[in-house]
Parts: sequence; structure tokens; C-alpha cells
Amino acid sequence: MAFLYPDDDGTTSDNEGLAVLPNGDFVVSSETEPSIRIFGRDGVQKSSRPVPARFAVTPAGEATTNAPLEGLTITPADPEG
Repeated sequence: MAFLYPDDDGTTSDNEGLAVLPNGDFVVSSETEPSIRIFGRDGVQKSSRPVPARFAVTPAGEATTNAPLEGLTITPADPEG
């Protein structure tokens, strides 16, 4: 499945993490920006979640290049953060 980004063509994302919510939507993390985005089963982005500033690549944050958000996990207690 291709994930469709409303704000760009997806060429700047480096999707690393994938989880499926109970409703069938996908949570996708990308380490380039970094970002966490929610996609519907049709592949269209529905929303995004904030990423703490410290996960930005240095000098803006504390992460090293090509390292933040390598994986993704959700919990049943609060699946949409």
C-alpha cells in the first residue's frame, strides 16, 4: 500500500515504524522529519501526532541523522496518544 501525504509527495519521508490501530487505521513513523502520521485503510493521511522537539536531528534536537523513530509501538490503554 502507498501512503498518501497531503502536504508533500512523500519523497522526504523515511518510514520506519508501522502499527495498526484497533479501527484498522495505520500509524506510521518517519525518521527524516521526524513524524508520526495516522493513515486510513485507503492510504490517505487522516492526522498526525506531535513529536517531542528533542527527537529532531541535531542541532535542532538531540537525535543523530538517520536514527530517530526507528520503531513504533501502540498501547491498548491510549492507542491514539
